[in-house]
Amino acid sequence: MARRSVREVPPLEAPGESAPRGDPSWRKGKPASPAELEVLTSAQAALAGEQVLVEVSSLGAPAVRAEVFRLGVYGGAGALKVWSSKLYASASPSGRMTFSFEIAEDWEPGLYLVKVTRSDGLRSFTSLVVKERKGEAPPT
Repeated sequence: MARRSVREVPPLEAPGESAPRGDPSWRKGKPASPAELEVLTSAQAALAGEQVLVEVSSLGAPAVRAEVFRLGVYGGAGALKVWSSKLYASASPSGRMTFSFEIAEDWEPGLYLVKVTRSDGLRSFTSLVVKERKGEAPPT
């Protein structure tokens, strides 16, 4: 019987993403319809240091928790959690609430998801691009 050699294949990692381990919890929760939970951000793209305002409409759930994940390989998890909030409660009968977070200086440029989860487990996402800071214009 012939002996087959087994070659170890390194895990698939994107350049610069080999160190951090991801957080598969970004997939957790039951998808919500827009009528159940709607999430909007004040910008589709932002730079480090900028504030992003998040508006949430959630009829039927008095509280939500927000998290931000950077999409990537991250050891097969698919995303890395970079920010999470306290529990936000709605004081409005309409179920609308707003909060903001700042793009931290150490957030790498790329595609991020803002995930909002209701206390009953329904969740919704919206995307956000963190842009690379360009160098200053060359002197003229």
